Amino acid sequence: MAKKSRRKGKGKDVDPLSKPVNPPADPELAALREEKILPIIAKLRDAAVISRSQASSDVARIVGDEKCRKLLLREQIVHIILRETLTDPSLQSRAAGWTILRNLTLEENPDFCIHLYRLDILAMMQYASQMVSEVLSGNEKPFIKTTKTEKYCIREIYTSLAPLAESLATASDEIKEAITSRPAIIKLLCQLATSPDVEEDGAANALEALWRMSEDNQSLVELLLSDDETRIYKHLGSTQTSSVFPRAICSSAVLHSIYGQMGWHDKNPGPKGETEVTNLQILAKAIKGTNLEEALCDRGDRWQRRLTLLEVALEVLASIATTYQEVILDDSKSEGPTEPAPGRVGTKEDFDEEMADERDEWNGFSDDDEMMVDEKEHPRPGSGQVPYGDEDDMDMDDIAADMDIVTGQIDEGVDQKLSDLPTLEGLFQILPDIVRLAIGSWRGEERDVDGIESMRKNAIDAINNIAWTASTLDLEDPQYEDIAQQWRPLAKMLWKKVVSAILNSGTDDISLASMATGIAWAVSKSIGGAVPFSGQEHKCFIALFKLLSNTNLNPEEEASDDLTDPFQHPGVKCIGVVGQLARDPNRLDINKELFDFLLETSLDSTTRPAEMIEALNQIMEIYADEDNPSEKIFWEKEKVLGRLEDAHARGRKSVKTVDRRKEPELRERGDETLMNLFRFIKYKTKHRPKDS
Repeated sequence: MAKKSRRKGKGKDVDPLSKPVNPPADPELAALREEKILPIIAKLRDAAVISRSQASSDVARIVGDEKCRKLLLREQIVHIILRETLTDPSLQSRAAGWTILRNLTLEENPDFCIHLYRLDILAMMQYASQMVSEVLSGNEKPFIKTTKTEKYCIREIYTSLAPLAESLATASDEIKEAITSRPAIIKLLCQLATSPDVEEDGAANALEALWRMSEDNQSLVELLLSDDETRIYKHLGSTQTSSVFPRAICSSAVLHSIYGQMGWHDKNPGPKGETEVTNLQILAKAIKGTNLEEALCDRGDRWQRRLTLLEVALEVLASIATTYQEVILDDSKSEGPTEPAPGRVGTKEDFDEEMADERDEWNGFSDDDEMMVDEKEHPRPGSGQVPYGDEDDMDMDDIAADMDIVTGQIDEGVDQKLSDLPTLEGLFQILPDIVRLAIGSWRGEERDVDGIESMRKNAIDAINNIAWTASTLDLEDPQYEDIAQQWRPLAKMLWKKVVSAILNSGTDDISLASMATGIAWAVSKSIGGAVPFSGQEHKCFIALFKLLSNTNLNPEEEASDDLTDPFQHPGVKCIGVVGQLARDPNRLDINKELFDFLLETSLDSTTRPAEMIEALNQIMEIYADEDNPSEKIFWEKEKVLGRLEDAHARGRKSVKTVDRRKEPELRERGDETLMNLFRFIKYKTKHRPKDS
């Protein structure tokens, strides 16, 4: 009889500090380890308090050096700090330990923060926060009467805890929720933000942490609004207008998160009339008061801190613009008709039901791997087997109504009255100053200034978001004439000073070129034929698209938001700009070049599905205008109809490769685009250009 196999018991966790650390193979690193790292580690674990305190301070100073930092991590410095330094009787040692952890999280990637979280760093932060809160509260004696050394150590601890909390919270949503559930940590951050005994930078650090943690965090926002002990919410409002640069900017950032989470804006202000207008005024003041020339002669800590806060201001401005774009869109929907306009399908379900028979005809969207309907029985549109006029019993009015649905030209009777838009007006007013910060980001002589390039990219990102918010409004509608008059000169300035300047710089920075393309698309969409188009910019967009098609991006670029969302990919932006320019008055040779690019892109088997979808949508928009001279000249000459039929067939294959479970939006939009293209081809077969 076979013996039962013994189940191995759970092995004991190996103590990381008990394992010997092998020296690095690199002779230089091995020498550095022997000369500098090992002596510090030995002193850090010395029995003498003075030695431990001195070693902790030494470690805090050298973690900024990458080689030293990596060697310290090899020597298990994190475990030493968590087990020994942070529990040291010496307050000075503990303060240095928190400084080390703060610096490590700032230098290392988010995975390091997750590693700390798994080592239960929050429990130690909770304990340290309680200790600092008690000292600041002055329960035993006022903080101002503590010794000079104690003041220094307490400040070292809280100026480390706040950035540490921020780094941990931004590493993952799980950690953010875990910190929110630790009342002592939240209380300390609120206390730092409101206490008169805390210096400006310490308060700004705490506010910055609260800002990051309150983004998409309803629980924390409710805690801040209901806090009766520190009255943090009331303090934020008063700090904005009475405080100096650091605290005012960070207070505006926290208030922006609160307003966004609570849904307070121009159309739905808070209980005391709270909107983003005051935030915009504070941020505008900070940006107007910034002189970038100082960066070329002052690279000290003071300037670097100011540059960091300027990035915060620009990031908040970009977020305000995005949030307000959603407000405009939601307001448009809420003021729309409850019943479908005449001639238009009211809901997606109605639309699907109406199209059920036609969907069977072209059979493009089964989840099965193979098409189940024979094309001989159900020919695709334009295949020549069945004349379009005999495909169904739709009359001319029905087909015309379909075209209205495809191109979005039907009047829904929506009266969008946005007569009072102070937030949008505030964004317009601050835009020239943001452009001033952005227009040098491609100048090589300034790239060596720490933080300048990052700050300027934040400025370009804010410009992009403001431009897209403006493009959300139909500025050709007479009710928006006042806003249009303010926006047109700003949009032209963006095209000349930002878009053209970046394109003409010959930059090899794909991220920068992508942001410029996004701005160009928004500008051309919002002001149409008023774009100051020189006749050459389109070549840059086409060249960028081809470059992206033939370039393998590095992991950081692949992980960016522009590449994780297929419709935000730089290639899609290039197609969007080209399509918009093709609709505006241009020379016929330029329009032909633009249209050929769009059609070739939609037919290319290597085109990404999102790019193919955008190209087809742009083509339909261009040729929906029956007065477009390009249509009358090129339709028959270039055999556009036949090429669109080929694009429809190519599109079906491309969309079928998209898994609707993994990428539901991409699949849905692909299905919708091909359905619209089916109707478009049908309509254009019966309504060929009159003058062709």
